[in-house]
Amino acid sequence: MSAKVIYIIDEDRVNRDLIERLIKNEYGQIVIKRFDSCEAGYKYFLGEQRFTIKEYPDTILLSGNLSSHCIARFLSEIETFQPQIDKRTEVFMMLDPGSLQKAAFADHILVKGYIERPIRPNALLNMVQSLLATG
Repeated sequence: MSAKVIYIIDEDRVNRDLIERLIKNEYGQIVIKRFDSCEAGYKYFLGEQRFTIKEYPDTILLSGNLSSHCIARFLSEIETFQPQIDKRTEVFMMLDPGSLQKAAFADHILVKGYIERPIRPNALLNMVQSLLATG
């Protein structure tokens, strides 16, 4: 079984660091890739095609503080690319309480759930545990 891969896409460097530390401290075998924008994450995602061993994400933690246009375009591009890779990617939106982004992306096929900000270790680790349980 190959290692699980998580992309963290968040404009806040401190938040990216915190999330990575929480996950790595509990589940060191998970591969974490960090990006400060949707564009950087998607560019890296596309770059995986040139490698023999590809590390496409199993899960993407996507900040709801990014622009709606950026998020919508990113989700659309990843969804379009899904049939070409050998695994299903799930997206968890990281949102502030009462965020309007929740309603905007609630019906998107890739969005599996939400993690409320500020990030709580239990919510994050429960999400990772469910990722590991899927094989």
